[in-house]
Amino acid sequence: MIEWEAYSTELDDILRLHLPVYAHMDENGEKPKETLKEHTALCRKYFIRLLRKKKMENSILSLEEALLPGASPETVTWFREALYGIFIFHDTGKINPLFQSIRMKNPVFDHIRLCSPDSANHSMLSSAIYLDYFLKRLTELKPEKQWRIRMYQLLCINACIISRHHSSLEQYQKYVMQLRTDGAVGRIWKEMKENKYKELYRGRFSKIQAGTFYSQMAQISDILTEKQKFARYIYARLLYSLLTACDYYATNEYVTGVETVYFGSADEIREMRRTYEETPLVKHIRHFRPDETKDDGKDINYLRNLMFQEAERNLLQARDSRLFFLEAPTGSGKSNMALNLSFQLLEEDMDKVIYVYPFNNLVEQNKASLQDIFGETLEYRK
Repeated sequence: MIEWEAYSTELDDILRLHLPVYAHMDENGEKPKETLKEHTALCRKYFIRLLRKKKMENSILSLEEALLPGASPETVTWFREALYGIFIFHDTGKINPLFQSIRMKNPVFDHIRLCSPDSANHSMLSSAIYLDYFLKRLTELKPEKQWRIRMYQLLCINACIISRHHSSLEQYQKYVMQLRTDGAVGRIWKEMKENKYKELYRGRFSKIQAGTFYSQMAQISDILTEKQKFARYIYARLLYSLLTACDYYATNEYVTGVETVYFGSADEIREMRRTYEETPLVKHIRHFRPDETKDDGKDINYLRNLMFQEAERNLLQARDSRLFFLEAPTGSGKSNMALNLSFQLLEEDMDKVIYVYPFNNLVEQNKASLQDIFGETLEYRK
């Protein structure tokens, strides 16, 4: 188990927080505004909680090895600090005076003006701050060139994720273009170097110029294997999903006052399965004995029951597999078979079942069937 707090960076080391900096506010004014430090603490909490609940640390360790094979302990430390930093830095751009004045109605920022950013958005500024800080950490590590180029790209991917955490994850190269001297990150870094952020930011930390960093990105593709390119893609998607989930849960806790503890627990699965097994249809199938039942060639349920039991038997004989294909003719009861097989897989300590439907209308049909089975029997748990 990774002790993530050992890789933590504190906001006070990056930002000047002598002025109140807010992350969210209640539109109705019924509760105090949430500070940036409070929101960041919640995101950190949900990051660790999701890793533990969803058992994703092994996936991160596998990606770590694929992206930086044979890395030194110092490089591994840097990788984990940079990864954890996504969740700590993702909203640092909310120091943007326009965001504070317009979105947070924070009058203490009214006198501060910056050219970049020129809007009330915060995500691009967050990514620029993230890159600046962790490029300094990378420079202190003094890695060999082959490692430095790979680590540059990981930082750029992380920064891209931060820049897009309130929208879809667009093409990575579009973010790389922002590193040019005339790009959004390039302009922010230039103003930081000119001390225009001195009231808000303790940097600029890194001495690397945006244009220099941009030129390094062109060297990346030539040194990565196909396996590493695939790992890079999975890494970006996983971290983007984690960040948006943590940000959502943290914001929801502020808005509703309810802490999210359950993310789909084993207890809920067992309760759902009990409800399922008590339905008349499943009870009938469980009592079905083909050697005791005559097939008159007219009752389709005879074949449905046979296929249901055969599918369950085949799955239980392949417990170690992780990919299953259920093939059966129209009207054979595939949805019911699939639901039963999903419960069987979850009983085998599998955390998640991805059920792929070929058509939207089938999704709607199955949704209606599930509502008929489960209705309001399960307590909704936040």
